[in-house]
Amino acid sequence: MINTTVVIIVLILVHALPLVLYCGLKPRKVPTYSFETAAVAADAGNCSEIGRDILRQNASAVDAAIASLLCVGLMNAHNMGIGGGFFMTIYNAQTASAGGIITLEDLRGYRAHYLLPKDMVNISIGNYTLFVPSAPTSGPVLALILNILKGYNFTSDSISSPKQRALTYHRIAEAFKFAFARRGMMGDPRFVNMTEFVSNMTSEYFAAKLWSKISDNITRPTGYYEPEFYTTDDHGTSHLSLVAEDGSAVSVTSTINLYFGSKVRSRKNGIIFNDEMDDFSSPGTKNSFDLPSSPANFIMPDKIPLSSMCPVILLDQNKSVKMVVGASGGPRIITATAQVIMNVLWFNYTVKDAVTEPRVHNQLNPNVTEFEKEMEKAIQEGLQERQHTLKMVTNLLSGGIVQAIVRDKGKWFVESDYRKEGRPAGY
Repeated sequence: MINTTVVIIVLILVHALPLVLYCGLKPRKVPTYSFETAAVAADAGNCSEIGRDILRQNASAVDAAIASLLCVGLMNAHNMGIGGGFFMTIYNAQTASAGGIITLEDLRGYRAHYLLPKDMVNISIGNYTLFVPSAPTSGPVLALILNILKGYNFTSDSISSPKQRALTYHRIAEAFKFAFARRGMMGDPRFVNMTEFVSNMTSEYFAAKLWSKISDNITRPTGYYEPEFYTTDDHGTSHLSLVAEDGSAVSVTSTINLYFGSKVRSRKNGIIFNDEMDDFSSPGTKNSFDLPSSPANFIMPDKIPLSSMCPVILLDQNKSVKMVVGASGGPRIITATAQVIMNVLWFNYTVKDAVTEPRVHNQLNPNVTEFEKEMEKAIQEGLQERQHTLKMVTNLLSGGIVQAIVRDKGKWFVESDYRKEGRPAGY
């Protein structure tokens, strides 16, 4: 049986001081990173090195991931820290429970939430199996996107010409919209029955019905995708991908939500507190599209709010790790992660090209297709011809920050996203 576990830890504790912000970066020429034995991809180079050094001391993948996360909490204090929490996907490793929330009494009573392999979202993508946490993460949304797009049997031919690339990116944006339309029905499964919903979101039959509604010639107004509720955006995240010498792997996304979380720092220990409560929906509110807020995501004690995080591990037919990937960046986590997976598995990109390739994003509310400024003109024009409302993203930090590791030709090929000046490490 595949030993894959998810750990959710809500609110742990750390000192968090320096801040580094990178805005409007252009793609830079960086070396191709590959390692024989182990690899760590964080969005801060020093933190990748700390994870590598811990692995060299025969520590577990989880130990090394935690060490790297503590470092990121210092280097990128505006994004995460142990005043926040994380979702972690683990392959073939063990972890200890930890966690806490607000008061000493709650700290004593709080426990991390674990999902067993049978509770994970898993779908087949060719010869590979994708594992990702289920609700309240956006793992089911990611699964639905990929299942819809499997209907096109994408290959490298799908991006072989400007005309073909424009069509492919239109299809991708349409799949995003159908999946995001259903995201508003998600909530914490300990409080809301998600069984049938998750079953549909991961069903190839359900995905095929949505696929059949996509036109190659035109996009549609918001109502066509049948959204029922809206959810709030989350922000301020950091992702780490790691593989250890023994073949175990960790994919973990951590957050304090908005930049600098609640913007409140503990006077006693310097911890920056999160504002995860902002991720819950509020009763009686509507968004600009007149959609009501999601009852499945209303506030309740001990409830975990809906999250865009979706830390992924893909295994091959031999149950060995093929890919470890995830992203930061609010709702763009989902679309950025999906595009990097597609780029590697379907379009045959190297992991470096898969991560650096310009991306599109559409979360339906608003029904605007964003594209990074490096996106080629032919794709922009092809989307415009199909009546997409377009918006150029000039601040690349807004486009999702991906850390990815891919096994190829006996080596680990690793990429930390240039959009945040990340740098991987390994040995």
